[in-house]
Amino acid sequence: LNCIFNDDNAEKLVLRIRIMNSDENKIQEEEEVVDKMDDDVFLRCIESNMLTDMTLQGIEQISKVYMHLPQTDNKKKIIITEDGEFKALQEWILETDGVSLMRVLSEKDVDPVRTTSNDIVEIFTVLGIEAVRKALERELYHVISFDGSYVNYRHLALLCDTMTCRGHLMAITRHGVNRQDTGPLMKCSFEETVDVLMEAAAHGESDPMKGVSENIMLGQLAPAGTGCFDLLLDAEKCKFGMEIPTNITGLGVGGPTGMFFGSAPSPMGGVSPATTPWNQGATPAYSAWSPSVGSGMTPGAASFSPSAASDASGYSPGYSPAWSPTPGSPGSPGPSSPYIPSPGGAMSPSYSPTSPAYEPRSPGVYTPQSPSYS
Repeated sequence: LNCIFNDDNAEKLVLRIRIMNSDENKIQEEEEVVDKMDDDVFLRCIESNMLTDMTLQGIEQISKVYMHLPQTDNKKKIIITEDGEFKALQEWILETDGVSLMRVLSEKDVDPVRTTSNDIVEIFTVLGIEAVRKALERELYHVISFDGSYVNYRHLALLCDTMTCRGHLMAITRHGVNRQDTGPLMKCSFEETVDVLMEAAAHGESDPMKGVSENIMLGQLAPAGTGCFDLLLDAEKCKFGMEIPTNITGLGVGGPTGMFFGSAPSPMGGVSPATTPWNQGATPAYSAWSPSVGSGMTPGAASFSPSAASDASGYSPGYSPAWSPTPGSPGSPGPSSPYIPSPGGAMSPSYSPTSPAYEPRSPGVYTPQSPSYS
């Protein structure tokens, strides 16, 4: 046979087949075979066989191929330029009627990395369960987002994980996920509620309450998130624990009040503007009574200094010299009151010297001979 065909890009593809037999061979064959088939009948048989059984070119499972140039970025080829920027390039894409992933991946002119298929079963056969999970996620996303709807990725990922967690494809039906080794309460929450509960009661099945559905039914904490574990306390180890001090003495204005909430000259002394750690006069980074700062005033603002040399007042120059703090006077801890209206006033109007929380003679609260007030 002599076969002649035109170019593959021609509008009409033609294949010409001719029988090439010499006259000598033809005479010898006629003498040997009496009932030989005529040439025209033989050509018709070849034509019938070529159009039905014989594969001339291409892949049997793919009946038609479409070529198109993508316009959206999700189908374009993404490259990184010399400047380090991402750029989307248009590239011709072939879409087929029919699937044969293994045969297509073996073609030398096909990129096997970017070749995809929407046949889930074939992907599982060729690439495995992890590829099936990713393909399921992609197909579900395209179906849901086709009309503009939006579903969070975690919902789709949970559905794909459920379908592929067993190492094979599992349907989300009563014959798939509802036939797993789970408790009867979880099974009845999906489908066939009465049938599942009747069968569980007839066979005396027990539910370990390890899932989410059964715990929600009974109003209990589901074993998910922070409910997956318990916090246990070792009572023996607690005996060797160290107590954390609540006060640090020597930093208060009127005595050993400290920076933390605790006993103070006023009911709100622990959070007063002069003793709170967030005040610029008492923070360690900007403190006037820091050991490394010996002056009576910080560079940015006036504040109390234990080393102040003023004869009129033991406080910063912002206070009035006419008010002299007596060590035993109830008004001496006035700067640590909850509110100071102006630098000229030494005591807040809302502070009462006879407050029950203040005791001048208490050694734990205020001592005239305290090193921080000498």
